Amino acid sequence: MGDWAFGVAEANAMLPLLRSILRDVTALAHSLRERQQVLARVHPSSDGKFLDVYQEEVRQAQEVLERDQERMHEYEAELKKLGVELKDYFTGLIDFYALRDGREVFLCWKLGEPEVAH
Repeated sequence: MGDWAFGVAEANAMLPLLRSILRDVTALAHSLRERQQVLARVHPSSDGKFLDVYQEEVRQAQEVLERDQERMHEYEAELKKLGVELKDYFTGLIDFYALRDGREVFLCWKLGEPEVAH
C-alpha cells in the first residue's frame, strides 16, 4: 500500500487536480490507440520496406507515438506519487488506497463522477 491511506474526504479533496490529470490521460489514451491503429494498417512492401513516399511520414508518426507513450508514463508516475493507482486509461478509473477496519481497501472513482462514494 505504501505511505498513502485515504479517507473519503481526503480523496474527494484531491478530485479537482485528478480531474485535470485524468482528462489529459483519457484524451492521450484515445489518441495513442488511434495512432497505433493507423500505423498497424500501414503495411511495408513485399521486400519489408515502406514505399519511399510514406517512409518519412511513418517515421514521424512513430516518433510522435513514442513521445506520447513517454508522456503517458509520466502521467502514471505523477498519479502514483499522489497515492493513486490508474486502473483504466480510457475511462479515467482510479483507486485510492485506504484502510477500513484495519484492512487495506480501495476507494474507486471514475472521471465524470461527482465524488468518491465507495
